[in-house]
Amino acid sequence: MPKILRESAVRVEVELGQRHPEEIRQYGRDRRIGQIVWIDETGESAIEAL
Repeated sequence: MPKILRESAVRVEVELGQRHPEEIRQYGRDRRIGQIVWIDETGESAIEAL
């Protein structure tokens, strides 16, 4: 029997395109993604709940 490493998994998607933030939010809502992490040019991050 395989050993379960985790009860839950984290799915990560990276957007490198030129979509507007509202388009990315809608994409997340359509796929039932609960959080988006925005990372700017300096590496600063902000978590946004959808």
